[in-house]
Amino acid sequence: NRRIDGPKADHALTIKLDHSSGADQGDKKLQQLDLDDSRKNGETLLRHLKPLVDDSQHDQLATMCFMNMHLTGALVRMTVELDDNEAANLLNMFITNLRTEITSFTSRAGS
Repeated sequence: NRRIDGPKADHALTIKLDHSSGADQGDKKLQQLDLDDSRKNGETLLRHLKPLVDDSQHDQLATMCFMNMHLTGALVRMTVELDDNEAANLLNMFITNLRTEITSFTSRAGS
């Protein structure tokens, strides 16, 4: 155990940095498949939204589409472990936020 500012510590609240590094060491092939799927779904969404958005916003729109398709996959994986009510609330909130984000792009097209 090491404190961020240096010396070794044995306090119960000390962060074990060596354990936190394992979060990115999952199955690399599965992670790549997940990213590829997110990118493909993001490109599909982008293709449908591009005509509604000013050309100057296409790069930002592409980033938003990719990010939200990845978050959609993560959210779906999470909700299968939750009770129906909590899962529905999270999904509804995500849909509302995504609509708001998409609308912010399309409303800028006319300005």
